[in-house]
Amino acid sequence: ATGTAPSGGNVTASSSLTIPSTLSPNMLLSKSASVSSFSSPGTAITYSYLVKNVGNATLSSVGVTDPMRGLSTINCPDSTLAPAASETCTATYTTTQADVDAGGITNTGTATGTAPSGGNVTASSSLTVPASQSPSVDIAKSASISNFSTAGAPITYSYVVSNIGNVTLSSVDVTDPMHGLSAISCPDSTLAPAASETCTATYTTTQADVDAGGITNTGTVTAAPPSGTGVTASDTLTVAAKQEPAIGMVKSASVTSFSEPGTAITYSYTVTNSGNVTLSSVNVTDPMTGLSAVTCPAGPLAPASSETCRANYTTTEADVNAGKIKNTGTASGTSPSGKVVTAEDSLTIPFTPPSCYVGPWPQAVTGYPALPSESAKPTGYFIGVVNNVWTLYSHSKTVTGAMYTGTITTTGTFSNVIGLRLDNPSNDYLKVSKGMNKITFHFRTGRFVDGLRFESSCGSQVVFNLEVNGQTAPLKSVHLGNPTTKATSTPQTFVRKS
Repeated sequence: ATGTAPSGGNVTASSSLTIPSTLSPNMLLSKSASVSSFSSPGTAITYSYLVKNVGNATLSSVGVTDPMRGLSTINCPDSTLAPAASETCTATYTTTQADVDAGGITNTGTATGTAPSGGNVTASSSLTVPASQSPSVDIAKSASISNFSTAGAPITYSYVVSNIGNVTLSSVDVTDPMHGLSAISCPDSTLAPAASETCTATYTTTQADVDAGGITNTGTVTAAPPSGTGVTASDTLTVAAKQEPAIGMVKSASVTSFSEPGTAITYSYTVTNSGNVTLSSVNVTDPMTGLSAVTCPAGPLAPASSETCRANYTTTEADVNAGKIKNTGTASGTSPSGKVVTAEDSLTIPFTPPSCYVGPWPQAVTGYPALPSESAKPTGYFIGVVNNVWTLYSHSKTVTGAMYTGTITTTGTFSNVIGLRLDNPSNDYLKVSKGMNKITFHFRTGRFVDGLRFESSCGSQVVFNLEVNGQTAPLKSVHLGNPTTKATSTPQTFVRKS
């Protein structure tokens, strides 16, 4: 205060008073991001940090920190913030695969300011940006060969496993239940998105695989994503077998020749599986009359294996007459696919005259000549051999018949001389000389037959002097072994070979 005294001088007086202010420094922080979610690494994110001075004192040294690894420097427009003022600080970040695998990014920003009194005030804000996870896996199975045709073929199977999702997969494992497959080996049990690896296993084909027509099997991959249910995929592959069914057969016999009826023969049919698949229903047929049933071992026949089937036969007079036995065996078998394969083999067993046989015969008479049946139509004489025994028939078409006479002589001796149907005692007879070297016969033959059988000693010559009604028998009426082979000279002379 100021006043003027009467003397004109001023007088003053002063008084001070302090009214203190109440300071409340405070701030808020709100954090946001430019994206609400992400699904792949490399996604750019701009983080915004809205800083507000919600106190009544000006704040200095205003700044924002965020410890997230990989975040850029946080930039703020001003370091001083008046009461009620705000500013937005920013930073950038690029997502990584680890962020996708983690399911998102959670981080916290912290704002700091200095009050006029020198104390610091802070505020924090946390934010989560979720990752959209899509786990998925794929497998492609292949083989080192496209087909096979034998057992023992090596195969290497490859299983290409691909991570076709967006998260890293762990516990990657491939299984294949095929019997006989080796353990499956994979390079790694962890697989990043878009990455692939090849797992392998080995296998050796079996005969069962060839018979089945191929191998079909399935590989399955399983893997675990960072969270949630595991993922799986399968792939099936068929490696075809080339089936080439085939069969072969060789026929043989227990004898190389025969010389008389009643010879026992065992036929052997060696059947071989000459293809590459197992054959079932293997059997042999042989249509020869009189042959026993062909018996074969039971069971299937593996490739390159053989079995022997057998049948029995006994030679007949017809075989002797034919001069040989020829027959054909046919083997058959059924492949796994139902295809029937066959093979055949023929065998000829020749007739070989026995020791002490009658001959030679004209070429037109094959084998071991025997007489036709007693009902033969031609008339005249029939000379033949039955079981290496001489036989002479006479035959006439008329009831009254003709007189067949003659002699049979030998340089050796006759034995076992037997008359055949000599039913007219006054006209039908035969005589054997005392020296057993001459047979005289006299037959009245009408419509049916008369005749005789005899044996001659080995190495001897036999001569037939034949007459009909007192005249030398014409050549056209002398039949050798059958009705169609005529004698070419008279008398008929044969040698019994020794």
